[in-house]
Amino acid sequence: MKLWFSSTLLCLLMLVGCGGYSIQSEVAKYNDENIKRVVSCYTSFQSQNAQMGYKGPVDKTEFMEFLNGDFGKGYMKYLKLDPANVEDLLISERDGKPFKFRWGVRGGRYSDEPIVFEELGVDGKRMVGFSGFRFVEASDSEYQDWLDGKYQSDRDTSRDTGPEDPPEQ
Repeated sequence: MKLWFSSTLLCLLMLVGCGGYSIQSEVAKYNDENIKRVVSCYTSFQSQNAQMGYKGPVDKTEFMEFLNGDFGKGYMKYLKLDPANVEDLLISERDGKPFKFRWGVRGGRYSDEPIVFEELGVDGKRMVGFSGFRFVEASDSEYQDWLDGKYQSDRDTSRDTGPEDPPEQ
């Protein structure tokens, strides 16, 4: 039995080691656009402030201090980004404009609040990033309401146990 377990473990380690799979690569894959990266950084800030009610940064200055601090720099490297180019992270690739933010938003495990907003978007649709790591192309009325903090989640979070399952294809 001991031999079977040892040889199985060795095979698994070899497969993982030879397959090129890494958690860092998977995280980077899901953070392939600036809006996703910024939402990820914002929610990481919230997580780092669990003792203060998962409160997000109060303004850009506090967010930049976080991104330029030890945790932020490490996280940037983990996302395969250059910590020296933090300002570039705050620009949407779709419209070339800086993102707008809702500062000081409280987060947490079941949080689903709009926190990051494109300024112009593309073809009249502006992307909005939510703390629940979802992204929506918002209409003008939704965009303004959400930016003003008038968002009511229609998600039933009472049964959530973790991240949502990926959509079936």
